[in-house]
Amino acid sequence: MLKDIDKRDFEKEVLLALESLPEEFKEKLENINIIIEDTNPSTGSELILGLYHGIPLKNRGIYYSNVLPDRIILYSKNIKNISRTKQELRKNIKKVIIHEVAHYFGFEEDTIRKIGY
Repeated sequence: MLKDIDKRDFEKEVLLALESLPEEFKEKLENINIIIEDTNPSTGSELILGLYHGIPLKNRGIYYSNVLPDRIILYSKNIKNISRTKQELRKNIKKVIIHEVAHYFGFEEDTIRKIGY
């Protein structure tokens, strides 16, 4: 587990992961907040690394307006617990970001796992 990574360093790694997404995906991300929490307060589970809450892009119709932003939540303590090095942390953050962004675009869990995220 990485203990020497503080909140600010973790946030920087999240920003780097978001910036590394292909432009065609980044330009379609709208009405979404990225949130960093230590753990999932409802379960406390160390197995949950991230969570997407919202209406997937593919399900938004003409009546989609005036809604609160979707949320991608990253659980920093859990991600740090599975990371031994800063490079591994960077890789794990990027993997979680890609996984949750895939949910934003409407991919189901099974499909995301089949492609390796």
